[in-house]
Amino acid sequence: MLGARWDYARGMTSSGKESSPEEGSQEEGSQESTRRRVLVAEDGSMLRTALIRLLDEADYEIEAVPDGAEALMLLLAEAAEPFDLLIADIVMPGLSGVELVRRMRELMSNPPPVLYMSGDVRPALNDAAGTIGGDLMLAKPFAAEQLLEAIETVLE
Repeated sequence: MLGARWDYARGMTSSGKESSPEEGSQEEGSQESTRRRVLVAEDGSMLRTALIRLLDEADYEIEAVPDGAEALMLLLAEAAEPFDLLIADIVMPGLSGVELVRRMRELMSNPPPVLYMSGDVRPALNDAAGTIGGDLMLAKPFAAEQLLEAIETVLE
């Protein structure tokens, strides 16, 4: 359910319905070309899986990776079919979300807009993310409808 709050630890919605998202689940056919492409960079496997499920149900085409380095490689490799949005956790091992966005903007002529998400909402971290130019910051935990509203705001 899109309006339910996700329980990331148990993979369930607040209604109690179990979710069993499959990474990379995408519909085949003509819809694929009209779906907005979203790249998710999130190191937490349960949250990443929940995001895949939620965004797929909301009719987005999703690629999801566990770190910033993989996200950067995908962004650069997908020039022919660019992503419409990057959703990046700020704090990730290796290449952080802030560093990912900085490098993406240095290397790409037309980078996608960025929706940052983080459970760490220290002012210094938010300032660093704002300096690099995230389009919006979403504090974890968040409800499904908050995420979908934030995505629509960034994509407008």
